[in-house]
Amino acid sequence: MADSTFKQDSYPEASKYCAHADGGPEVSELECHMKEVRPFGEEAIYAASVFDYPAGTVGSYGDLSVMGAAPGTNFRIPGVRTQFLIPVWNDLLSLVICLPSVLAIADHVVLCDDGSTDGSFEYIESLAREGSHEAEITLVRAPEHQGWTQARRVLTEHQDPNALRVWADADDLFVPELWPRFVQELREAGCLPVGFHEVWGDSAHTTHWGLRGDPCHIALWPGDTRLTEWSKVTGFTTPVYREGKPEKVGPMCAFHMNGYKTDGRLAYKGIRLERFNHSGELDVLADSEVQDEAERVLFENFRHRPVAMPKVFTRYLNSRIPEPLKFSVVGRSRSGNQKVERTLRRFRDSGFRRMENEQTAF
Repeated sequence: MADSTFKQDSYPEASKYCAHADGGPEVSELECHMKEVRPFGEEAIYAASVFDYPAGTVGSYGDLSVMGAAPGTNFRIPGVRTQFLIPVWNDLLSLVICLPSVLAIADHVVLCDDGSTDGSFEYIESLAREGSHEAEITLVRAPEHQGWTQARRVLTEHQDPNALRVWADADDLFVPELWPRFVQELREAGCLPVGFHEVWGDSAHTTHWGLRGDPCHIALWPGDTRLTEWSKVTGFTTPVYREGKPEKVGPMCAFHMNGYKTDGRLAYKGIRLERFNHSGELDVLADSEVQDEAERVLFENFRHRPVAMPKVFTRYLNSRIPEPLKFSVVGRSRSGNQKVERTLRRFRDSGFRRMENEQTAF
């Protein structure tokens, strides 16, 4: 199958910034329309030189027909030791959904828990003890929450320069079936941002971002040491390169479950992305209003309108996300937050054991 095409549309025609919204096209009809990158003044966080990659530098979806292998299938690359480095902070929902996908392709996973209070640390501990996977798990715990930049600096101390290193987030759902093609291009480039499809609405909806990459999702071939440290630019954690910063994004091999959260971080992120949001600062809102604001950011902001994803993506996500942990888009809002939170509480209280009478894949 030929790679899907990309084109750059003109700001601010937001309806053009996403995959077709006609109920989800089949793969052969898929087009991804990349937004035009325009900084928003000095406080911009999507300057092209830092966070987004211009049209023409973004990788392709490739042959998606290979998606759908049985969960737990081993997709490790023979002869190449693969190490994942992942910061964690109150990411239990993301970890339950996403970490098994990492364990299917990694030989070693290093996670730095940055003071979680939601059970993330205990879940990773239980998974490491369970031994139902072949990957080695190293869990480092910070004494208190210090932020993503410091967590990644801690992880730097544990990276193996002789391994294929992947800097990822706890909300990255990797597609093992697409991993070999990404590794093939990484072998040639030495260093590539991970190509991922952004998911904000639910398992059937996304936003105009579509396929993209960002600096916090970076892969380096064994022996490539150009990434020297992690710093903070315009409020976001970014890598610092000795030389040869990557100039393109690799092919898709993951979903970034960016909006798959039940707490206020979603609303805070939206506030920072859009300086002209009418709500002002979230610290003036009552707790009950935070989730409402998060949904407004998701579904009313013209840059974050949910649209149907290609059917192959919806099918894949639905097969990987346990039923009790699914959200659904109804009209212009998302439902399911309370259901998901109750499920996570029961899962945590059970000591992270499989729950009876629930369609879970934990």
